[in-house]
Amino acid sequence: MDSLIAGIAVAIAVWLVLRARRLRRQSGRRSEPRPTMPRIGTPGSATPAQLERLKACHFGQVQGWSREEADLILDAVDYLRAAISEVSRARGASEDLQNRLLAFILGDAALREHVHGWGEARRRMGAAGAPGWLERDTAFERVARVIREDGRLA
Repeated sequence: MDSLIAGIAVAIAVWLVLRARRLRRQSGRRSEPRPTMPRIGTPGSATPAQLERLKACHFGQVQGWSREEADLILDAVDYLRAAISEVSRARGASEDLQNRLLAFILGDAALREHVHGWGEARRRMGAAGAPGWLERDTAFERVARVIREDGRLA
């Protein structure tokens, strides 16, 4: 009798594990966490001009963002659009590709730092928001590789 109960318990446990795997696979969830951008600056300190640019770039809820976060996100958008233009010679790309590039840049500390420095240099020159110049360095090549792998440029 004890072996029958143990057998049923093992069968139920195996069924639960297999069901959880199947559900995870069907929902398309990743088992590894996605890298995210750490919070920086004073929350809620983004300027009205930054908030307007973020809304123009189709960002939804932006009220709690700091000035530094807004700068970094806007710099990353300008950078990825300039990279798309240089790599593909196209004026645009799918929103899906842009979102993946944004997540790729903001989720990687080295790329975040590179884009932050690029954006700071542009702000010092008064060129923020204008088409950017990009050096063909390691950071650019990492972003360009993602663009080339996409193959669905608009």
